[in-house]
Amino acid sequence: MIIESVTIKTIYDGDTLLCDNEQGETLTCRARWIDTPEIQKGASSSDPIDLAQWRWGKKAKAWVQGKVSTLWIVRQGRDRYDRILADWLTRPCLSVSSSVQVQLVKAGLATTFLPYKKLYMLSDWEVNLYTALLKAGVTAYRRPTGFWTDENFTLPYQWKKDRNP
Repeated sequence: MIIESVTIKTIYDGDTLLCDNEQGETLTCRARWIDTPEIQKGASSSDPIDLAQWRWGKKAKAWVQGKVSTLWIVRQGRDRYDRILADWLTRPCLSVSSSVQVQLVKAGLATTFLPYKKLYMLSDWEVNLYTALLKAGVTAYRRPTGFWTDENFTLPYQWKKDRNP
């Protein structure tokens, strides 16, 4: 696995950003295995569920803006929108303590979006990350913290599904 240093140009939301790598390439990069609440785009609403989604989306984006000044990524492929799927790290080492994904989930600002197929084919790093994300999600839910404290909050995947049947 190659760890790349990148410079953040634009943070779209808590799990997607635009960055430049050291070779001068501009990349749209999505954090792997997590899903953060959506940011309001265009239409307005007075629905408490929409307002909660957008409020927590802003908080997730602000968290990334405030906590991540330097970023390293490990590319893991592309998603259906052709964004680079990557693990985001605050230090250039494969350690769950430097994983931005784990920190967002632990703060109650992201949910896990973990694979269930091919689990036996994961590398040691992926097993460690998978386990840390699962534990962080359970901890955030039980505590509760972040959006888990908000009775109007709907998980991002469900919110998107409900709005785009």
